[in-house]
Amino acid sequence: MSFQFRLSSVQKIRENTRDSRRLTLTEAEHRADKIAIQCDLLETQATEIRGEKERLLRAGGSLAFAMFLAYERREAWLHEEQKRLADLLRDAKQNVESCRAELLEADKEVKTLEKLEEKQRERHHAECGMRNAELFS
Repeated sequence: MSFQFRLSSVQKIRENTRDSRRLTLTEAEHRADKIAIQCDLLETQATEIRGEKERLLRAGGSLAFAMFLAYERREAWLHEEQKRLADLLRDAKQNVESCRAELLEADKEVKTLEKLEEKQRERHHAECGMRNAELFS
């Protein structure tokens, strides 16, 4: 008599849920990475602008002053954009942690069913072995 795990359909659903949560986590990590890259790019731009502003201050003149003001506006925009992206990055990291927790829970549910299946399989084989021993004794 072969072993049939009665909860195999539930196990399959839980495995699919786990796989879906794994994919969701990967997507969330990718979004967070993209935002982090954008933050780095903005920081690089802000550093370059600060350097240009210092150069213009040393150069002097009315044209340099006009360019300095343009760089000031650009730097202010970059600062606001950095704050916006920092908020997005914080939210994205929280989402990653939430997705990670959901994946761990889904994985735990799958492992619980796998252990149950293994115990039932062992019990089934032990019972079959005892029946065979009774038949041959």
